[in-house]
Amino acid sequence: MLDLASGTVTTCNRGAGLEMETFDDHPVSGVAVVGQTLPFWAETLQMATDAHAVFPEFGVCGFDIAVTPDGPKVLECNDNPSHMLYQLASGKGVNNADLAPVWAAVATRQTKQLARLKGK
Repeated sequence: MLDLASGTVTTCNRGAGLEMETFDDHPVSGVAVVGQTLPFWAETLQMATDAHAVFPEFGVCGFDIAVTPDGPKVLECNDNPSHMLYQLASGKGVNNADLAPVWAAVATRQTKQLARLKGK
């Protein structure tokens, strides 16, 4: 899980259900994972926001973004991302306070799209 404001890793999980493991250090290398801050975090967030604007018809989309030495690069956009992944990472379902503004924006956008369609 990341702190969205800073891009710092706050928890790290793998697996699901009763098999889920939480760890602070990489299980093979032993290098600390928790506490690391992703490089180019502000730029990555801006890139994801700008890229989503290219697909306004998608309420939720997922971007695979590589962080290179020169900054973030979009690899692909998924119009139906695996919603389970961020739920597993955060330990929260999608109906939570952090995502409430996203769902409100999606609902507003869909209402406007429906109104336009009915007007035609």
